[in-house]
Amino acid sequence: MTAHTLDVKPSVLGLEFIEIVAQDMDYIRSYLNQLGFTLTSKHRRKQVYLFQQGHTKIIVNASDDLTAEAYFNELGVSIYAIALRCHQAADVYHNAIELGGWDKSNHSGPMEINIPGIEGVGGTSLYFIDQPRENLSVYDIDFVELDEPEASTSMIERFTAVNFTVEKQRAHALTLWLQRLLGLEENKNSVELLDGFQIRFTEDADNSERCDYVNVLSVERSKDSQSQSLPSLENSAFLIEG
Repeated sequence: MTAHTLDVKPSVLGLEFIEIVAQDMDYIRSYLNQLGFTLTSKHRRKQVYLFQQGHTKIIVNASDDLTAEAYFNELGVSIYAIALRCHQAADVYHNAIELGGWDKSNHSGPMEINIPGIEGVGGTSLYFIDQPRENLSVYDIDFVELDEPEASTSMIERFTAVNFTVEKQRAHALTLWLQRLLGLEENKNSVELLDGFQIRFTEDADNSERCDYVNVLSVERSKDSQSQSLPSLENSAFLIEG
């Protein structure tokens, strides 16, 4: 069934999770705990971990996947994938492919969910996740719950934006390209989803050799943490600001 025959048009609803690549899980766990995230689940067969703070999710990929390892070796701790919550994820994916997107789906193992996706900017992945149906989500199928201590603080209410640094004269074109692939209204400044999450592109003023990666993850702070400084993340390609 194509998107054109659906009673309800496929749509991107908002951010589902941010995925980062890392190697030192002890350090990353400690850092995310300081931000208020609790390790809740581990993938059934990979070194991939789910951290949550309320409804905000971040996945840490510490697996031996060659592509993820290469991304880490080039940038250090970095944002590797952005997953978008969708109504009819498969149809959002097929529409994007028809409009010129490159397939970069996450092909699963036995009894796991295939996650459709396309290649994003700079080798990142853009995944499309169906909103939970009948109280069953991808985490219930692909992950095993862990009994870990809950983080003692709460600093992050939600993620509000990612910003890619890109080469000069590319920001506007990339914004229009992604809006078109996702079926969103054109806005020259950013790609904005229904939940307010934004994907932004900022041109590199210094003509650096390395562009096309996320350099800022913007957050909305919890009320109780407004006066506190956000902890810094070492060996990281991006800053957390909010």
